[in-house]
Amino acid sequence: LRQILSKRRGVAHGDGDERVYFDHIKAMQELEMQPAMSVLDECLIRDALGSRPEEIHYRWNPLRQETPKERAEVFKMVADAARAIVGPGPRSIAECNGTRFCRKVLP
Repeated sequence: LRQILSKRRGVAHGDGDERVYFDHIKAMQELEMQPAMSVLDECLIRDALGSRPEEIHYRWNPLRQETPKERAEVFKMVADAARAIVGPGPRSIAECNGTRFCRKVLP
C-alpha cells in the first residue's frame, strides 16, 4: 500500500505539499478504507464477542505530527481562552485571601 500511495504522491516540495498529501490519505482512510473495513470489523467483533459493544471503536493515527512551534501556539490559544473565562486571578497572596482561588484564608 505504501508503494502505491508513494507513486500517487509524487515529489513533495514543501510543507504545503506534505499537508495536502496527508489530508488526501486521511480522506481515503475515512471515506474509502473505513467503510470497506466496517463490514469485516462487524463480523469479527460479533463472532468473537457474540454482540457489538458500543465502546469498541478505533481511530486512525494522525499522519503528521505537530511541530513544537504549533504545539506552543495551540497551548497559548487554550491558555488565553481559559484566562478569558476565569479571569486573571490573584497576583499575590494578599489578593488571594477570601477569593474563589483560595480554599481557606491565608494569614
